[in-house]
Amino acid sequence: MTNDRHTHRASGLIAIAVIVAGCGGSDERAIKNQMTAIATALTVPANEGELGRIARIASLRNALAQDIQVSTGASAQPGAQIPPEVVGRDGVLALAARWAPPATGVTVEFVDVQVTLDASATAAQVYCTAQATSGPPERPLVDARELRVGFSKTDGSWLVSSVHPEDTLTR
Repeated sequence: MTNDRHTHRASGLIAIAVIVAGCGGSDERAIKNQMTAIATALTVPANEGELGRIARIASLRNALAQDIQVSTGASAQPGAQIPPEVVGRDGVLALAARWAPPATGVTVEFVDVQVTLDASATAAQVYCTAQATSGPPERPLVDARELRVGFSKTDGSWLVSSVHPEDTLTR
């Protein structure tokens, strides 16, 4: 009987460990799903119409914190198309709306996504490579950038709170 009770307790501990690990995994999974949704919103099909562009930008809104801060990596130059810093969801969406993608479209992917949750499970850092591919399939143009993306949990949803280019040598 003692052996059965010990086995029952061990099974209970294993079940609790699985539940706790599953909860942590669900936050990481939710963040990765949010990254996939962002990549989808930033991917532009060839010869996209105005309605498609509006729908993509609207879906991007759902992934961004109201007070998001984005460092673009662009140098501060008078009259530059891309400012070095963009603050606020509306500013980010306005920048996305002004972007004129090539007629051949652009495919955006986040690869090598590494999620680190803080101890409170209300904030997270994501290190990843953002990869944009455009041009004809036989001669695609690929641009890849390392990023550090901050997430905050707001009303149960993981929202992007910051985006910064990452120097891979400092990681």
